[in-house]
Amino acid sequence: MRAPGLRAFVIALLALGLGTAGGARADVGVGVDLGRVAIEERLTPGGRYHLPTLTVSNPGDTAGDYRVRVTDPAQPGRKAPPEAWFRLQPARFHLAPGASQSVEVALDLPVGADPGSYAAYLEASPVGEGEGTRVGPAVATLVTFDIEPASRWEAWRLKATRTLDDYSPWPQLAAAALLVTGAGLFVRRRLRIRLTIERRR
Repeated sequence: MRAPGLRAFVIALLALGLGTAGGARADVGVGVDLGRVAIEERLTPGGRYHLPTLTVSNPGDTAGDYRVRVTDPAQPGRKAPPEAWFRLQPARFHLAPGASQSVEVALDLPVGADPGSYAAYLEASPVGEGEGTRVGPAVATLVTFDIEPASRWEAWRLKATRTLDDYSPWPQLAAAALLVTGAGLFVRRRLRIRLTIERRR
């Protein structure tokens, strides 16, 4: 009856010895500073909404590559939004031991976004080389929000505003150039008409 207990004791001692014989073991870890983000504002299709900045840290003792991606928390009563709705800058980065990275998070809702309640995880994890296979633990921030119905006109107006923000200041410069050109042509035409009238007199 003592054999199984003795065997387990010996195995435990061997495991402890193997864990300490090689000295400190390289450890890969990950942490985030936000546990949950609940957007109280009711969102509208076509709009862009900036979420709080997410800080990802490496509490381990080895450097590595990290990524943030959108996953489904499978929350009852809430739909999972498409990953394409989220803009993560940067979505992938390298962290030294003890270092951290701020990730800007924005929610871009398409014009045809379905109204309703949504939930998503912003999952941070260390990844390996190649196709980004996860190589360690993962932590996640839960994001919840509601989309309210909106008219097509309002949705397209918000999308146009969002597009202008993306390419700023080029649309504003182009509009200013057109305005100056139009004003120049108008003044030139008025001068021509005036000169013609004066000559006829």
